[in-house]
Amino acid sequence: MRLRVFWIFIFILLVAAAFAGFRIATWPGFFPKSVTVSGTDHVTVADVLKRAAIPGDRNIWLIDKRAAEKRVDALAWVRTTHIHRVLPANVRIAVIERTPVACIESSSGRYLVDASGAVVETSCNAAPNIVAIEWPSLAPQRAGSVVDVAQLSRFLTDVATLRAHRLEPARASFDRFGGLDVTLGSRITVRFGDDRDLAAKAGLIDPILQAYGKRTWDVAVIDLRAPATPVVEERRRNR
Repeated sequence: MRLRVFWIFIFILLVAAAFAGFRIATWPGFFPKSVTVSGTDHVTVADVLKRAAIPGDRNIWLIDKRAAEKRVDALAWVRTTHIHRVLPANVRIAVIERTPVACIESSSGRYLVDASGAVVETSCNAAPNIVAIEWPSLAPQRAGSVVDVAQLSRFLTDVATLRAHRLEPARASFDRFGGLDVTLGSRITVRFGDDRDLAAKAGLIDPILQAYGKRTWDVAVIDLRAPATPVVEERRRNR
């Protein structure tokens, strides 16, 4: 009898706990009172809320937070998302957007990409002054797709090397032999050729321009493919 009373008591406790859990889970006090979004610049708050799909009639402590974060991460501009539950019933969605690093230009279109090669836009209107990279052979891309990361990394490494020498590339490309060609912001084209010794070649540009003094505008092309004998081509003057 004592054992039976004990099990009955345990059963009653379990039923009471299950009922209490059900009441807590369905208590309107834990339904979201507010859902706020931060960190957006290129994506809209409405898009984030739509992707997150936080139900207004469900306990915020029972929602699948990871699934909601992944849905927001699927937006092309979003690099990562963190959803925070705040007592008693508030939700905060913190978005970190991707940072564009280059505008890829190819026969198939123009694509704004971040350092991981992710296409954030199928145009470059959002970053008109970013470095342009000529990429002749590229299939049509869509927002969210990823281009050849190894090729992009090579470009970005070369751009960083030039910027370390106070040179600002406006456009970069590889010729058919794999040599680097760069157009600087001053509209001077530099043919570097093999980029394995790019730092040494970049150091030759400033002395060449200093030799021209106020006539740097006359410089159209600097050919450094044979760094021991740089060649300068001047602009043709209109007569």
